[in-house]
Amino acid sequence: MHSSSLLLKSCFLVANLLVLMTLTGDKELTRCPYSWTQVGSRCFAYNQTPMSWDSAKRHCWGLGANLASVHTSWEHQRIIQLFGNTPVWIGGSKGPKLTSRNGFLA
Repeated sequence: MHSSSLLLKSCFLVANLLVLMTLTGDKELTRCPYSWTQVGSRCFAYNQTPMSWDSAKRHCWGLGANLASVHTSWEHQRIIQLFGNTPVWIGGSKGPKLTSRNGFLA
């Protein structure tokens, strides 16, 4: 997280793995920090601390991040390649309003 162009951070919770995700505002990332995996303009890192969705959300907030959302089918397919059939928790809410963005509920 040494990039000076870092504008937004998000987090994934994948089963018992916490996956951190960063996104640069200009969609251009020179390189990911050590031990992170790059997917497009995003970087993923793993923390094997088991936690609930709510705990993961708070953990992400503590890092200045949010639980992630997947915005394109390409991102979705790449994440499947990385994690296989592992169940994935992502950001969302229990609110009554659902909207669709690129075919994915957000």
